[in-house]
Amino acid sequence: TYDDSETEPTNAGTYAVVATITNPNYSGSKSGELIIDKATAEVTASANDKVYDGTRSAEVTFGVSGAVSGDTLTATGNALFNDKNVGDEKDVNVTSIVLEGTGAENYTYNETTTAKANITAKNLTVTATGVNKIYDGLANAQVTFSTNKIEGDTVNVLSGTPFFSSSHDVGNNRDIEVSNISLNGVDATNYTLVNDTTNTTANITAKEITITGLTAENKIYNGNTTAEIIGTPALQGVINGDTVTLDGTSVATFSDENVANEKTVTVTGYTLGGVSAPNYSLTQPILTANITQATPEITWANPVSITDKDNLSETQLNAEVSVVGTFVYTPAIGAILPVGQNTLSVEFTPDSTNYSIVSKSVTINVTDTTAPVIVLNGANPQTIEAGSPYNESGAVVTDNHDTNLSVNMIIDSSNVDIGVLGEYTVTYNVSDTAGNPAIEVIRTLNVTDTIAQDSAETAVSAYEDAPITNLTEVASAEALKAPADTAVTSVLNTT
Repeated sequence: TYDDSETEPTNAGTYAVVATITNPNYSGSKSGELIIDKATAEVTASANDKVYDGTRSAEVTFGVSGAVSGDTLTATGNALFNDKNVGDEKDVNVTSIVLEGTGAENYTYNETTTAKANITAKNLTVTATGVNKIYDGLANAQVTFSTNKIEGDTVNVLSGTPFFSSSHDVGNNRDIEVSNISLNGVDATNYTLVNDTTNTTANITAKEITITGLTAENKIYNGNTTAEIIGTPALQGVINGDTVTLDGTSVATFSDENVANEKTVTVTGYTLGGVSAPNYSLTQPILTANITQATPEITWANPVSITDKDNLSETQLNAEVSVVGTFVYTPAIGAILPVGQNTLSVEFTPDSTNYSIVSKSVTINVTDTTAPVIVLNGANPQTIEAGSPYNESGAVVTDNHDTNLSVNMIIDSSNVDIGVLGEYTVTYNVSDTAGNPAIEVIRTLNVTDTIAQDSAETAVSAYEDAPITNLTEVASAEALKAPADTAVTSVLNTT
């Protein structure tokens, strides 16, 4: 038996063998060992050529020799070129070979082998994409290149100068030609350039040009946005050799009508002319200027004259302005002005900041209707001794306007006779420069003889105290009771 089996083994291995006599006439057995060695198989590989793909991977076909009749053997393994680059008869290293198939376990075999194969260059197609540009008067173009190279490879595309072949004027989808295409870079040799020329398109857009030489004028607020510009306009940015003219009629407009500094002024209306005009786009000027405050005009005539007794009223303070605002008068309404020419002033503050604060003055004549006042100096009535000189005490004159009117005062004492006892009047009159007469003042002047009066009073006193002795004394006494001047005469007569 072989490992307790009566079937004779065929696979490689070590078996325990027991030989037993089966003849009934005999007996006995013998043990031993059967060793079946593995057969030797050889694995070979044939590598397939490939087109460069940027990797070292290789495809091989395996061959197995040395198989025992009836066994079918195959093999697998890993195959890699020694590098990724294009080349002929390049080494292919095959490793990790595994023998497979019927009875494969009964064989020893090689786990590595080598082969040779070619890596041929990959066809590379260059395409171009045009880059849009602003009109510059030249046919030169710019493109970006793309290829079907393996990602990660360093392959650069070179070419001659791309150019717009049909027209270099403004337009869409202008044809671009690219020639003399070539490759460089560390991986360029792994490729075969399919095309050395290509075509594409791009847009040429208009070149922006501007206008110089213009200035917006400052203006005084007038309630609208109209602006004025001065200067000689000139185009800036036109390419030499192109024919472009500046046409149209300009219209300048402030951003709004209100007062401010550095206000934006937009200009419209300019257009371009000339054969090259379609290649340009005109940027209308944007300027700045100031709108300053307007000065309101105050309408206010010199008022008619008033008197020194009149209060200022709206009749005199009647200034007018065409905009809304506030008037402040000096002097204010209700004031009484002094006689003579006076100045009236007004300050007007507009409600809108688009107008400035303004003022105006007028004159008004104030006439004098107030009479002067006479105040007597000294006593009134005044008594003087008969025969004494009369000394005028005078008077003081006060007036609301004039000064020193006392020198113009008329004092009338012409009816005074200091030699005759009696009551006299002295009149005082004066007028101011406006012709206003003062109320006449009268001083009463009494001319008396106080010496004779005293003598008479003494005689009367004696008469009343002494007895009457005769009719003459009675008559004299009665005479003494008469008025002073009569009494004095009577006394003189009786004596």
